Amino acid sequence: MEITSSKEKFISSLEKGDIILSRNEKSPIESIICKAVPDARWPHCRLYMGYEKSVESTVGGVQVKEVKDYLDTDDLMIVRPPDYIDKDKLVKDCMMYLGLGYSYIQFLRTGNLFLIKRLIKKDLRKYFRIDIDKNVVCCELIAYGLLEQGYKYEVTPNFCFPDQFEDDSRMKIILKYVPEIYSNIK
Repeated sequence: MEITSSKEKFISSLEKGDIILSRNEKSPIESIICKAVPDARWPHCRLYMGYEKSVESTVGGVQVKEVKDYLDTDDLMIVRPPDYIDKDKLVKDCMMYLGLGYSYIQFLRTGNLFLIKRLIKKDLRKYFRIDIDKNVVCCELIAYGLLEQGYKYEVTPNFCFPDQFEDDSRMKIILKYVPEIYSNIK
């Protein structure tokens, strides 16, 4: 896997429909997620829509943001869905959630299931199918967009986690980006 600290290279490598995994090492919330969830590498993700913009669900709900806003603080990875996924449709399906709130309930519930997994060494997420609220977390937004095209996971979208996109053999890892402020450390 190629690693870069070049903002230009990262942005020029993006294609519409790419999944951007991210980790902000200075964010207290993302640090808690990585500590609470065993082996968590990527606490957040967003979908690249083109024109240097992404759609994501974060505190404040589903919204469109500039990719460049994260290039000084976040480790990022580009993960590309397979060619048979219609990227225009994927972006459109994710944009349908624009304005929806962030699902704090699902965030807490999934986190609790990961803590249970630590104790009993069994992932219980695949046994739960109930979506408690209509709001979404970051990876759930993208998983629902993929599900619209028949792309499924063992767990329902409301129990997914960003790492599953990197771990999925159907996806292609394109590039990892490390901001210059961290490049000498890693």
